[in-house]
Amino acid sequence: LILIATVYCISVASAHSPLPFCPGDTNCPTSENAQTPPSGGPAGAIQESDSALPAVQERPAIVFPLDGNITSLYALRIDPFYDPASEEAPKYEFHHGIDISAAKSRDILACAEGEVVFTGYDSGYGYYLLIDHGSFVSLYAHCESFGCAAGDKVLAGDIVATAGSTGRSTG
Repeated sequence: LILIATVYCISVASAHSPLPFCPGDTNCPTSENAQTPPSGGPAGAIQESDSALPAVQERPAIVFPLDGNITSLYALRIDPFYDPASEEAPKYEFHHGIDISAAKSRDILACAEGEVVFTGYDSGYGYYLLIDHGSFVSLYAHCESFGCAAGDKVLAGDIVATAGSTGRSTG
């Protein structure tokens, strides 16, 4: 029996946060090397004598949330409930996620460090949860059960749910 767990990443483009001030001859993409800016300008301001700041920003470690095959991509597709035996024309829909095949009750992992901001039910997603990672939000749908609750802090690779076939699922 193969079930589908759906993972959505919402707003993957992060808001630009200021980089730490870096002296011209120092490569300091981490906060450990951050220094205060020189007087006379705001943090991150480039003075005429300064070289350009490095375009490096710390990002969370990302892990694949489930060990399985991708069965549907974030793309336009034929409605999975379309019956080719019917005399109707196929209905196309945009699929706003990535489906990953999984056996029932398989562990679903947090894709990155963050805070669980919602667990609940929706007729389409079934049992689902949202994790805010700061620069993006991930959504895990069609869950059988949750391994966390709203307000919990999670790390990349933590078990947050188990795979199921709740909601509008073909698995």
